[in-house]
Amino acid sequence: MATADNASSFEDALQPLVSYYSRQKAKVPSIQSLPSGSDLPQPYRKLLWHQYNMTPTLEAFFNCSLALRVLDKSSAVDHARSSDVLSRCVLLVDEAKADTGPACVREFGAINILLHNMPEYVRAAIRDGVRPLGTILIESKIEQRHTAQHFFAMPPDAVLLSAMEVDSKLVAPHCLLYGRCNSILDSQGHTLAQVVEVIPPIPDAGIEAIS
Repeated sequence: MATADNASSFEDALQPLVSYYSRQKAKVPSIQSLPSGSDLPQPYRKLLWHQYNMTPTLEAFFNCSLALRVLDKSSAVDHARSSDVLSRCVLLVDEAKADTGPACVREFGAINILLHNMPEYVRAAIRDGVRPLGTILIESKIEQRHTAQHFFAMPPDAVLLSAMEVDSKLVAPHCLLYGRCNSILDSQGHTLAQVVEVIPPIPDAGIEAIS
Protein backbone atom coordinates (compact mmCIF):
# COMPACT_ATOMS: atom_id res chain seq x y z
CA MET A 1 0.00 0.00 0.00
CA ALA A 2 1.31 3.45 -0.91
CA THR A 3 2.16 5.71 2.00
CA ALA A 4 1.01 9.33 2.21
CA ASP A 5 4.59 10.44 1.51
CA ASN A 6 4.82 8.21 -1.56
CA ALA A 7 1.47 9.48 -2.84
CA SER A 8 2.56 13.08 -2.33
CA SER A 9 5.86 12.40 -4.08
CA PHE A 10 4.02 10.82 -7.03
CA GLU A 11 1.70 13.82 -7.29
CA ASP A 12 4.68 16.17 -7.24
CA ALA A 13 6.45 14.15 -9.93
CA LEU A 14 3.36 14.36 -12.17
CA GLN A 15 3.34 18.18 -11.98
CA PRO A 16 4.68 18.78 -15.53
CA LEU A 17 1.88 16.61 -16.97
CA VAL A 18 -0.80 18.13 -14.72
CA SER A 19 0.31 21.60 -15.83
CA TYR A 20 -0.15 20.58 -19.47
CA TYR A 21 -3.73 19.53 -18.78
CA SER A 22 -4.32 22.82 -16.99
CA ARG A 23 -3.10 24.76 -20.03
CA GLN A 24 -5.45 22.67 -22.17
CA LYS A 25 -8.28 23.53 -19.73
CA ALA A 26 -8.92 19.80 -19.35
CA LYS A 27 -9.44 17.49 -16.41
CA VAL A 28 -6.58 15.15 -15.56
CA PRO A 29 -7.74 11.54 -15.96
CA SER A 30 -7.28 8.94 -13.25
CA ILE A 31 -3.60 7.98 -13.17
CA GLN A 32 -2.73 4.69 -11.49
CA SER A 33 0.65 4.50 -9.76
CA LEU A 34 2.32 1.12 -10.24
CA PRO A 35 4.37 -0.46 -7.42
CA SER A 36 7.39 -0.98 -9.67
CA GLY A 37 8.54 -0.79 -13.26
CA SER A 38 8.38 -4.59 -13.23
CA ASP A 39 4.59 -4.24 -13.21
CA LEU A 40 4.61 -2.66 -16.66
CA PRO A 41 3.60 -4.99 -19.50
CA GLN A 42 5.99 -5.56 -22.37
CA PRO A 43 7.17 -3.85 -24.50
CA TYR A 44 6.52 -0.80 -22.29
CA ARG A 45 8.57 -2.34 -19.48
CA LYS A 46 11.62 -2.48 -21.73
CA LEU A 47 11.11 1.12 -22.82
CA LEU A 48 10.44 2.62 -19.39
CA TRP A 49 11.98 0.47 -16.65
CA HIS A 50 15.62 1.51 -16.78
CA GLN A 51 17.95 4.27 -15.60
CA TYR A 52 19.15 5.41 -19.01
CA ASN A 53 18.62 8.32 -21.34
CA MET A 54 15.24 7.81 -23.02
CA THR A 55 16.17 9.17 -26.45
CA PRO A 56 18.74 6.49 -27.40
CA THR A 57 16.57 3.83 -25.73
CA LEU A 58 13.67 4.68 -28.04
CA GLU A 59 15.95 5.01 -31.05
CA ALA A 60 17.36 1.53 -30.48
CA PHE A 61 13.93 -0.04 -29.95
CA PHE A 62 12.30 1.57 -33.00
CA ASN A 63 15.49 1.53 -35.10
CA CYS A 64 15.23 5.20 -35.98
CA SER A 65 16.61 8.66 -35.28
CA LEU A 66 14.34 10.89 -33.24
CA ALA A 67 13.46 14.51 -33.86
CA LEU A 68 11.82 16.98 -31.49
CA ARG A 69 8.40 18.54 -31.96
CA VAL A 70 7.49 21.19 -29.37
CA LEU A 71 3.78 21.40 -28.53
CA ASP A 72 3.99 24.29 -26.06
CA LYS A 73 6.48 25.96 -23.75
CA SER A 74 6.84 28.62 -21.07
CA SER A 75 9.70 30.09 -19.05
CA ALA A 76 9.99 31.10 -15.40
CA VAL A 77 13.03 33.21 -14.54
CA ASP A 78 13.79 34.30 -10.99
CA HIS A 79 16.93 36.45 -11.00
CA ALA A 80 16.96 36.77 -7.22
CA ARG A 81 17.25 33.00 -6.87
CA SER A 82 19.31 32.55 -10.05
CA SER A 83 16.54 30.29 -11.30
CA ASP A 84 15.74 29.72 -14.98
CA VAL A 85 13.20 26.96 -15.69
CA LEU A 86 11.91 26.07 -19.16
CA SER A 87 8.67 24.08 -19.09
CA ARG A 88 7.53 22.44 -22.27
CA CYS A 89 5.55 19.56 -23.71
CA VAL A 90 7.08 17.76 -26.65
CA LEU A 91 6.81 14.79 -28.96
CA LEU A 92 9.73 12.62 -29.97
CA VAL A 93 9.07 11.60 -33.56
CA ASP A 94 10.72 9.28 -36.06
CA GLU A 95 12.83 11.72 -38.06
CA ALA A 96 12.51 9.75 -41.30
CA LYS A 97 8.69 9.60 -41.00
CA ALA A 98 8.07 13.02 -39.46
CA ASP A 99 5.68 14.02 -42.23
CA THR A 100 3.79 10.74 -42.53
CA GLY A 101 1.35 11.12 -39.64
CA PRO A 102 0.55 9.36 -36.36
CA ALA A 103 2.86 6.36 -36.75
CA CYS A 104 5.91 8.58 -36.30
CA VAL A 105 5.25 9.64 -32.66
CA ARG A 106 7.36 7.59 -30.25
CA GLU A 107 6.91 9.52 -27.00
CA PHE A 108 5.00 12.36 -25.35
CA GLY A 109 7.00 14.26 -22.78
CA ALA A 110 6.08 16.93 -20.24
CA ILE A 111 9.25 18.40 -18.82
CA ASN A 112 10.66 21.07 -16.54
CA ILE A 113 14.23 21.86 -17.60
CA LEU A 114 16.39 23.63 -15.00
CA LEU A 115 18.52 25.68 -17.36
CA HIS A 116 20.40 27.38 -14.52
CA ASN A 117 22.12 24.07 -13.75
CA MET A 118 23.56 23.78 -17.27
CA PRO A 119 26.37 25.48 -19.20
CA GLU A 120 25.27 28.41 -21.36
CA TYR A 121 26.05 26.66 -24.66
CA VAL A 122 23.75 23.80 -23.64
CA ARG A 123 20.99 26.24 -22.64
CA ALA A 124 21.08 27.85 -26.08
CA ALA A 125 20.74 24.50 -27.85
CA ILE A 126 17.80 23.56 -25.63
CA ARG A 127 16.03 26.89 -26.16
CA ASP A 128 16.31 26.39 -29.93
CA GLY A 129 13.84 23.51 -29.59
CA VAL A 130 15.25 21.61 -32.56
CA ARG A 131 16.88 18.51 -31.04
CA PRO A 132 15.74 16.26 -28.18
CA LEU A 133 17.14 17.07 -24.74
CA GLY A 134 18.70 13.61 -24.47
CA THR A 135 20.58 14.10 -27.74
CA ILE A 136 21.88 17.51 -26.65
CA LEU A 137 23.12 16.20 -23.29
CA ILE A 138 24.93 13.28 -24.94
CA GLU A 139 26.51 15.39 -27.68
CA SER A 140 27.55 18.01 -25.13
CA LYS A 141 29.17 15.27 -23.00
CA ILE A 142 27.13 16.29 -19.97
CA GLU A 143 27.50 13.52 -17.40
CA GLN A 144 24.00 12.51 -16.38
CA ARG A 145 22.16 10.13 -14.11
CA HIS A 146 18.53 9.12 -14.58
CA THR A 147 16.31 8.24 -11.62
CA ALA A 148 12.97 6.85 -12.75
CA GLN A 149 11.10 6.68 -9.43
CA HIS A 150 7.46 6.38 -10.46
CA PHE A 151 5.68 4.31 -13.10
CA PHE A 152 2.03 4.60 -14.01
CA ALA A 153 -0.89 3.59 -16.21
CA MET A 154 -3.63 5.89 -17.43
CA PRO A 155 -6.58 5.79 -19.82
CA PRO A 156 -5.95 7.06 -23.35
CA ASP A 157 -8.03 10.24 -23.04
CA ALA A 158 -8.73 12.73 -25.82
CA VAL A 159 -6.09 15.21 -24.64
CA LEU A 160 -3.11 12.87 -24.89
CA LEU A 161 -4.36 10.98 -27.94
CA SER A 162 -4.77 14.28 -29.77
CA ALA A 163 -1.33 15.46 -28.66
CA MET A 164 0.22 12.17 -29.82
CA GLU A 165 -1.77 12.28 -33.08
CA VAL A 166 -3.43 8.95 -32.38
CA ASP A 167 -6.89 8.27 -33.82
CA SER A 168 -9.06 7.17 -30.89
CA LYS A 169 -10.96 4.84 -33.23
CA LEU A 170 -7.79 2.80 -33.67
CA VAL A 171 -7.18 2.33 -29.93
CA ALA A 172 -8.17 -1.12 -28.69
CA PRO A 173 -10.81 -1.42 -25.94
CA HIS A 174 -9.36 -1.38 -22.42
CA CYS A 175 -6.05 -0.12 -23.77
CA LEU A 176 -3.94 1.84 -21.29
CA LEU A 177 -1.12 4.32 -21.74
CA TYR A 178 2.04 3.70 -19.74
CA GLY A 179 4.62 6.15 -18.52
CA ARG A 180 7.18 7.11 -15.93
CA CYS A 181 8.34 10.10 -13.90
CA ASN A 182 12.06 10.58 -14.34
CA SER A 183 14.60 13.01 -12.90
CA ILE A 184 17.82 13.78 -14.79
CA LEU A 185 20.75 14.69 -12.53
CA ASP A 186 24.28 15.81 -13.27
CA SER A 187 27.40 14.23 -11.80
CA GLN A 188 27.11 16.38 -8.67
CA GLY A 189 23.46 15.49 -8.06
CA HIS A 190 22.01 18.76 -9.34
CA THR A 191 18.66 18.34 -11.08
CA LEU A 192 18.82 19.07 -14.81
CA ALA A 193 15.25 18.15 -15.66
CA GLN A 194 12.07 16.59 -14.29
CA VAL A 195 10.25 14.60 -16.95
CA VAL A 196 6.95 12.77 -17.31
CA GLU A 197 7.26 10.38 -20.26
CA VAL A 198 4.32 8.57 -21.90
CA ILE A 199 4.61 5.99 -24.67
CA PRO A 200 1.87 6.01 -27.35
CA PRO A 201 -0.01 2.75 -27.96
CA ILE A 202 2.23 0.26 -29.74
CA PRO A 203 0.32 -1.81 -32.33
CA ASP A 204 0.10 -5.54 -31.67
CA ALA A 205 1.59 -5.16 -28.20
CA GLY A 206 -1.10 -7.40 -26.72
CA ILE A 207 -1.76 -5.02 -23.85
CA GLU A 208 -4.41 -5.78 -21.26
CA ALA A 209 -5.82 -3.50 -18.61
CA ILE A 210 -4.24 -3.65 -15.17
CA SER A 211 -6.74 -4.74 -12.56
